[in-house]
This record gives sequence, structure tokens and C-alpha cells, in this order.
Amino acid sequence: MDNVTHAALGFGVYAIWLSADQNAPLSLQHAVLGVSLMASECPDVDVVTRLVSRTLFLRTHRTATHSMAGIALMAVFLTWVWRFADSGHDGLLFTIALVNAGVHVLTDVLTPYGTACLWPFVKRRFALDVLFVYDPIFLCSTALGLLLWMSGESLKSDVHIATLCTLLWLAVRVANRWKVRHHFRRHARLGKHLLACPPALAPWRQPFVLLLENKDLQFGEVSWWSPPRVFATFRTQPQTDGMDILTRSDLGRSFLQLCRVPVAWSEPTRTGVRLCLADGVFRTGFKLPFYIWATVRTCEQEDEGNLQLVEDGLSYHAVSTPLHPGFSLEEIQKRLL
Repeated sequence: MDNVTHAALGFGVYAIWLSADQNAPLSLQHAVLGVSLMASECPDVDVVTRLVSRTLFLRTHRTATHSMAGIALMAVFLTWVWRFADSGHDGLLFTIALVNAGVHVLTDVLTPYGTACLWPFVKRRFALDVLFVYDPIFLCSTALGLLLWMSGESLKSDVHIATLCTLLWLAVRVANRWKVRHHFRRHARLGKHLLACPPALAPWRQPFVLLLENKDLQFGEVSWWSPPRVFATFRTQPQTDGMDILTRSDLGRSFLQLCRVPVAWSEPTRTGVRLCLADGVFRTGFKLPFYIWATVRTCEQEDEGNLQLVEDGLSYHAVSTPLHPGFSLEEIQKRLL
């Protein structure tokens, strides 16, 4: 989730605690608020790896600092830091820090990106695909209690209203996931259903990905008032040669470790052919929000058909879904001629 949502959730945990202990000393209130806000953001400290390299960021983001062991260590550190504000409630501060860091990890698990919350024992990334990476309605429902509190209403009622709104929105999102799963469970012969990124708005729509028996991918969506419809089919078989080229770079290997539904295509450039790879789970309608790319050209050696990797990169701007994705060695050679 985005950092504003994490901060709002941290403030929500503080408000829930304060509603249960409104007579707490002012120094303790300040300490709990500080720990709540810092713990709600601390797991994302791994974004500093982006300053080192894109490859390191892809490999480490949402791993160590988002694991159970990592948030426990951060809770101990934050408790030690905030002892200057109120040193007589270390147990409470540790609990508040642990809860807020845990809520951060839980909300990240609800998104499609995936979180290695059991790292280093289990390196698998868990993703429930319930919320978009930035969900404005979820943020607004979480911030509702804060706005009511600032208006001077009762603190306990504010917390209850905000919590109820947030849980109702989560229930709608979970119901959408269940609707898609239920449909494809009844039609298992069609293929394997894969999870997909839900839209930031429009809760009545739920995208899906279907892996057919011939390994092709179908992208579509289900709505509350219409049956599933497919709007794109992608070939996966011709991608093998291009995947081998992409794995020559550290960036390509790191991206493929995260990629759950690879969608590949090629584009001609002035210096060669650009091979592009995106994750089909991350899309908004017909748009792919980010992808990696690698430019290749024919080697100057005598070995015909040998390709040289010129450069690679990671793009964060959304691109339209290609109509004819996939690339084979033959297609790449034709573009280079």
C-alpha cells in the first residue's frame, strides 16, 4: 500500500488504544502516537535500496523488513528509541510497535505485489490480490475517524465508524475475489484461474487471468451484473527465446522471480530490438503500469543467430497491452534484418 494509507492505519491503531485509555498521561500518549506512526512506515525502509540499484530493489523490497522476524526487530528498536518519552511502559510501546508493523505487512499482503512475510525461512511472496496498491476508498474509510475526531465528535464512536467502513470495504473486495473463484471452480475444464490486480475504483468489476490448457493466457473481467468476458488472449510459447535473453541480465532475473503472469513483446528501435516483459497481474484495464526491457542486436561475430544484450532498464509508465505479444528467436532476427 501507499505510505499515506499506512500512516492513516497507524493513526487508527493509536486512536483505538486511546479510546480504551483516555486517561493516559500526555507523555505516554505522545510516545504511543510516535511509535504508531513510525512503526506503520518502518517496513518500507527497504526502498533506500533503489538508490543503489534497480536490481537490488526488486530483490529486497518486501522481504527482510516485511518479515515476522524483521518487524519484531524493528519493534524492539522503536521501543528503545521512544524510551526517552515514557520509559515506564516498554511493554506497551513494544506491543503498539509490533501491531502497527504487523498491520503494515498485512495490508501489503492484501495487494498483488506479494510480501515475503516468512522470510528467510520461506522466500515465497504471499499476495491475496484483494486491494490495489493504492486504494483511495480504503484510505478514505480509514481516515474517516480522524476527520470526525477533528470535528469534535466522540472518540469511541469515530473509531467504531471508521473501523466499520474499512471492514465493509474489505468485505466487498473479498466478495469480488470469491465471485471469480466460484465461477472458475465450476468451469475447471477451461483452465487454471490466476489472481489479478483489482481496480483502484469500480468495486463492481474484478479482473481475472485464465491459463488455458495450451498455456495461452486469457485476460478478462467479471462484474456484478454481467458474466465473465475475455478481452485479450496472449501466447506464451514463443517467449522462450526472449526469456533466455532477458535472464542474461541481473535485472531480468530479478524481475522474473517476481513475475507471476509474464507478458512479453518486442519493439523495433534504432539500435536493435527491444524485448519487453511485464507482469499481467499488474494492469488497469488494457494498461500495464510497469515493465522491464532489454535491447538486443546481432553479434558482430561469425556465429549467425547469436544475439548481444546492449542495455536494459525498468520503466514505470503505463503502456497499452500489446495485441500480438510474445517473441521467438525467428521474430527477433527478422526485426534485426
